[in-house]
Amino acid sequence: MPRVAVVGNLLMDLVLGPLARFPAFGQELLVSERSMRSAGQAFNSAVALAALGDVPSLIGAVGNDDLGARILVDLRAGAVATDLVTVDGLRPTGLTVALLNEDRDRAFVTHLGHLDAFGVETVFARWAEVAESRYLLFCGYGNLPAMRPTGGLALLERARTEGVITVLDTGWDPDDWQSGGREEVWAMLRATDIFLPNLEEARALTGLEDAVEAARQLSAAGPDTIMIKLGPEGALGYRQGELIRVPATSTVVQDTVGAGDAFNAGVLYALIREWSLTDALSLGTAVAGYTIAGHEPRHPTIAQALALQHRV
Repeated sequence: MPRVAVVGNLLMDLVLGPLARFPAFGQELLVSERSMRSAGQAFNSAVALAALGDVPSLIGAVGNDDLGARILVDLRAGAVATDLVTVDGLRPTGLTVALLNEDRDRAFVTHLGHLDAFGVETVFARWAEVAESRYLLFCGYGNLPAMRPTGGLALLERARTEGVITVLDTGWDPDDWQSGGREEVWAMLRATDIFLPNLEEARALTGLEDAVEAARQLSAAGPDTIMIKLGPEGALGYRQGELIRVPATSTVVQDTVGAGDAFNAGVLYALIREWSLTDALSLGTAVAGYTIAGHEPRHPTIAQALALQHRV
């Protein structure tokens, strides 16, 4: 059985850039780059983990259209089974337009489509795969309105009760944390063993600018381990009073979309093998560094990730 079950959002990304500025309404800007690819936090994390050599089980949904069909094909091409992916015949597949600036950072505009209806009942109907896994990664909560306000908590509580280690990456709240999202995440942290926010999310949740202080406050809510993704500054880990920082992997940045999900995959690969917190963070930054560098395929094997960290 897979050692990781991934539950979360599957959708299609249209990536455009680079932009020197955002256009005003009524104006038009031209870009030199574009790509259309299967995405969503669940897709990115599952395919990246499979590339490393730990094929997870994946519970998600797509629409019954060309975009949904392509996501299913791309999952299979990445060695991820699709038998637990629901095909929604009533709604189109979700679509995100990701806009890159000249520093290769990104902003997102999303039409949720089928994700409007992906709720906890769908996951519970396929629960055997979660119950038999060692880890559950629940990701993309911000894109899953049917999980709100209590479905995510119910999912994590059931997993933890059945002995599954719970890992949470909510992503950014599209409502900018103004409609109950902050309170919902704090509630989920009580049933979370490992929390994987980026720095902006950690600051939004805690109101604290300093990453260390934010990690301590988040840990006090329940998680044993906090890992904060710091972008070009690397990553920070906090576990039972132990604080670890690792630098970002040196790389040429081409496309940062999905970098955090790649980091999650590297961390999970390491945790499965009971590596130290330092080594887990280092592998996470290596996998993310490889992914953003424009390689094809995007995600590294474990040998490629370790070579990037000069470990082989």
